Amino acid sequence: MKVRFFYLRDRYKASNDSQNGNPIGCVASTINYDEGTISYNVSMVNPKDKFNKSLAREISVVRLDQRPISVSLPFKEKLNGHELHKILMKNIVLHGPSTSAKKSAQKWLNRFNVSLQGE
Repeated sequence: MKVRFFYLRDRYKASNDSQNGNPIGCVASTINYDEGTISYNVSMVNPKDKFNKSLAREISVVRLDQRPISVSLPFKEKLNGHELHKILMKNIVLHGPSTSAKKSAQKWLNRFNVSLQGE
């Protein structure tokens, strides 16, 4: 299965802002439409360290392989990237592996006015 990556950030741009904040974590995920699941895991930078994208990807893939966190998809049809992000970010906020991951995911949800309760 293809592994997809995206980065958690310390802030997310507002509609009138030109840039997102700095990356602080990496989410590696795989989608299994046959089973109707998306599996993921996260690596987060220590605040004392400088973020390294290649190291973050490597750590998140190892964690995905060793300890995948699985989430049921609402249906088995293909979803666009934004819809998949919403599912993952909601799950990270509710069940994420660290406080910093939960905070970053909540900032993303707030940026797109996404409620944890549903659509």
